[in-house]
Amino acid sequence: MATRTEYVYSLVPRKETYVHAEPDWIEAVPPEMLCTACKRINDGWFPRAIDVVARNRFSGWMPSMWWVAVEISCRNLVALLEPYLRHFSFGQCLGEGGRIDPKYVTMYHRPYILLHGDEYTSYRTCRVCKATWYNCKGQRSIRALRSDFAAHPIRQDSTGSLYVTEEVADIVVAKCFKQMKLIRIPLDDARPPGWTGVGEEFDYQIPVPWRWQDDP
Repeated sequence: MATRTEYVYSLVPRKETYVHAEPDWIEAVPPEMLCTACKRINDGWFPRAIDVVARNRFSGWMPSMWWVAVEISCRNLVALLEPYLRHFSFGQCLGEGGRIDPKYVTMYHRPYILLHGDEYTSYRTCRVCKATWYNCKGQRSIRALRSDFAAHPIRQDSTGSLYVTEEVADIVVAKCFKQMKLIRIPLDDARPPGWTGVGEEFDYQIPVPWRWQDDP
């Protein structure tokens, strides 16, 4: 009999790296692709690819892009996890000078999952695209729903963050432990009592500070 899985894991790089979205690109993105307010990927865009354009060079195993909720990964990690990523859509990454960086891809899937927490966890829902995400005090209160991983061992939330089952976590530990780390998240069989999956709606407008000041 198979052992019952009690945890999934948030997959994050040990060394955080960042790229800045090219302002001309982000302002030209069609509203069908990214929400005009929170800059999360609209559900209806899937499975079409998302090609991003950055102002600076990509680096690291999973660089974060400021102002845009799109997951970027190096091809080494994608190749390692390829058998588990059949439900993902992939796009190109263009860096300095508008040149394609062959070492990186964008990756996302739909529908996304929503993690939940305890009585101290609050939820927010974008008034424009209705994407919901959590806000909690401390990582320990975060929990995931077991059924969200029944069909696929790798899932994403609305921000693009990756969550993997123990089967995938074992591969990460064996093959790229020096580059990636795993944060353990307990699994629940059901949502907390009274949980609706919808948070307080609010108008969230991403600012464009690059129009006024240089990158740090």
